[in-house]
Amino acid sequence: MQLRHLLRGAVELVVDLPQIVVRRRVPALAFEDAEALGVVAEAEIKADMLAPEAEPAIPAGDTLLVGVDGTTSFTDGDWHEVKVGVVGMLGPELQHDPKTGRDVLKASEPRYCAAVATEAGEFFPRVGLLARQAGFGHPGLHRVVCLGDGGRWIWNRTSAFRQDGVEHIEILDYMHASGHVWQVADVFFGEGTLDAHVWVGPVLR
Repeated sequence: MQLRHLLRGAVELVVDLPQIVVRRRVPALAFEDAEALGVVAEAEIKADMLAPEAEPAIPAGDTLLVGVDGTTSFTDGDWHEVKVGVVGMLGPELQHDPKTGRDVLKASEPRYCAAVATEAGEFFPRVGLLARQAGFGHPGLHRVVCLGDGGRWIWNRTSAFRQDGVEHIEILDYMHASGHVWQVADVFFGEGTLDAHVWVGPVLR
């Protein structure tokens, strides 16, 4: 568990300070240390996945967020697909979003997982493990929100996070949803036209 907290802190550091990662060369020793941590973490995850299913944790809130996405990483002289997942609680506290002017549920206690060149069927049990550790399957959970980019490898498996008596919500992320809205506007009003912009504005607000 201490190792997982360390890895989570490392992920948050990279997310918060991308300019440091991009602008400074990381010593080779740091990469070797990271690889060593990764081997240990992978062994822990596989051991947890093979262990008898434990009782779900008591959720810290009533809404569980499950987000899954895919990206690419350049390693070993080539580009490889990387599947990533994040699981965390939403609420009950609210926080103000200055960009939209709305009060939204505050995210807390995020948990992360990632795997390189792994089949979707092998990756989702990792996300499921994080979900149970966050409270999925506990009767105190009221809602599960699944967030993704619309890829079939994601949406065909979100049913794994359905729970009797628990509201299940699936959301297409804003970037991909807005892209589809713009495609519709371009078809009906003409690409880049003022009418297209006027129509899109209220839809995406």
